[in-house]
Amino acid sequence: MYSSRGDLESTNTYIQPYSLSIRFSPGGLSLSILERDNTKLVSAKRLNMPLFSMTKEQIIPLLLQEPETQLLYDKIHLIAETKTYTIVPKEIFKEEEMDKLLYFSHQKEKNASILYNEISAFDAINIFSLPEDISEVFKQLFPACKIEHSISHFIENHIRKHSLQECICIWVRQKIMDVVAFQHNRLLLVNSFDYQTQEDFVYYLLRIIEELNLDFQNCKVYLYNMEQHSKLQGFVRKFVKQCETID
Repeated sequence: MYSSRGDLESTNTYIQPYSLSIRFSPGGLSLSILERDNTKLVSAKRLNMPLFSMTKEQIIPLLLQEPETQLLYDKIHLIAETKTYTIVPKEIFKEEEMDKLLYFSHQKEKNASILYNEISAFDAINIFSLPEDISEVFKQLFPACKIEHSISHFIENHIRKHSLQECICIWVRQKIMDVVAFQHNRLLLVNSFDYQTQEDFVYYLLRIIEELNLDFQNCKVYLYNMEQHSKLQGFVRKFVKQCETID
């Protein structure tokens, strides 16, 4: 049983047959309630705010005033969307050296918490950073829940079934495409790209296929999170024959 606030858990014994997903990024957060098996969306709400530049004292009251945070759930997912992340093989990972591994390919940040998720299907570790105040907010409000990076959540919960194929899976965000490429159960690429236009999106996709030497005719492309991007979906299909949208 998961509660939004630790003090509620001892006074409320009713368990909601739902899960709560809180997905947060520098521009705000979304609150989504799903049925227990995470297959049917019950409600969704977007809160736009400069979240990563706000203090803990500013964020907590805003979250606690939302009715979605006052219930008990079977499961709570805390999903962080950030571009500061790196995937490393599990065999070279050492928790005490996370900062060196992360900042080898990213500029070092001030007042950042460095976290990690294990991607068990591929014996890999995703190391990522969050502003300290953001990390503290979720530790305080959801002490039993671990923060997942959006890439980790994407791989573990959405696309593992495709990993035996030669394919590219893309989680589409507003002006950002999170790309994961597989071939024969092997991760070839995990990266995020900024795009401004549909043409940019297709350019990156075709370059990825070319650079990874994938079979253009047989490589399958799966697009996720496409509810708000229907025009983009039609445009991609003009260039990629084997393109499928996953709800």
